[in-house]
Amino acid sequence: MEELKSILRHFDVNRSEFIAKSTISEEVIGKCFKPCAKDILCGGYILVNGMFKIDIRSIELYYHEEDGGIIDPIMYHTNLNMKNSTIFKRMNELPYFEFGSLNLHTSGIDVTFENPDEHYRASFLIREYRILTIDQDLSNTDVPFDKHSTHLFDDMLYFGVPTDRPLNLKWCKDDSYKDCEIEELPRINVAQYVFTNGKYEKEPADENKLKELGDEVFKYSGKWYLKCQRMWQFRRK
Repeated sequence: MEELKSILRHFDVNRSEFIAKSTISEEVIGKCFKPCAKDILCGGYILVNGMFKIDIRSIELYYHEEDGGIIDPIMYHTNLNMKNSTIFKRMNELPYFEFGSLNLHTSGIDVTFENPDEHYRASFLIREYRILTIDQDLSNTDVPFDKHSTHLFDDMLYFGVPTDRPLNLKWCKDDSYKDCEIEELPRINVAQYVFTNGKYEKEPADENKLKELGDEVFKYSGKWYLKCQRMWQFRRK
């Protein structure tokens, strides 16, 4: 996955360049990641054990600064959300993932690119994807895309067998989508958060104004919430 890591390292370069000439913001962070997203969505695929391809159609950025500049309360791997864990209590800080590590959690699989020197956590969730065999080209339109990010757990493990080898992932360049563009959208089922009573909580929507709010709200576990408007979902058109 060294090729994919190389793509992700450009995020920090872009971020440093923006910080040098402007104030960091949620919009700026999205701009810093967009070139990386374009390379990921339009420049190749993940090869699993030399047998199957993961063709990624959409990803979501998650970014959180431990110093408090930009907070992403929905992100799992942060001091904010892991302060009750054993490792945080032992070290008084959540250790940073090694660059390019996979983080498996309740929403799916993240590829991480955290920076302990700059005190930020960053990752992208593989949101929409499909599995192709080694002999199927990305131009194949017969295989549909799966919009359920948690299905990737089973797909990665299933498509890695039968074999007695450990799971081996490789980023492979491919120019099948070189002429494609990407669009920026809000992340799926991510609420706007407000800081109240000493903690971050999802901001509920006024159910009397649902028609007026339109696609600015979503329903989760029977309740309506305001949708986070950070344009941090990137999708190949």
